[in-house]
Amino acid sequence: MHKEEAAQLIGIDNARAELIVMLLPASHGNGDSDVSAGSSSSRKMKIVSVVGVGGLGKTTLAKAVYDELQSQYDCRAFVPIGRTPDLAQVFSNILYLLNKNEYTNIHNVKDQSLLIGELRKFLQNKRYFIVIDDVWDITTWNIIKSALVNNDIGSRVITTTRN
Repeated sequence: MHKEEAAQLIGIDNARAELIVMLLPASHGNGDSDVSAGSSSSRKMKIVSVVGVGGLGKTTLAKAVYDELQSQYDCRAFVPIGRTPDLAQVFSNILYLLNKNEYTNIHNVKDQSLLIGELRKFLQNKRYFIVIDDVWDITTWNIIKSALVNNDIGSRVITTTRN
């Protein structure tokens, strides 16, 4: 049993390191990065998806990366959404985790469009790191993605999904 646990830790360490490299700016690479990308590409928002069957450890991997990198960002959120999310509640949760003061202004708002607008306004000038855990369908993801601002200051998003 001890060897299996060690093998699992090694497996997640390797996957964690790979995922971190995907999230880091190109200049942090090992020299193999695309030189033509230039420094402006490192400022673009990056979205990385962790995809696999249920029980594979996607959430554990995303949480390990989140825990390691979160201190490098102005604001951060780790939000599980599940199979049938209430998207207004998801946006409220994201705002709450990003900034509790901002959340107090909108905690009674149930309109999805208003919440997306508030989230976009809040994220406009922030370098953020958000994990959207357990996305089940593309429609849900597209709505969530519409709230995320590509503000060219190095924000990062991880999604976990079975699809």
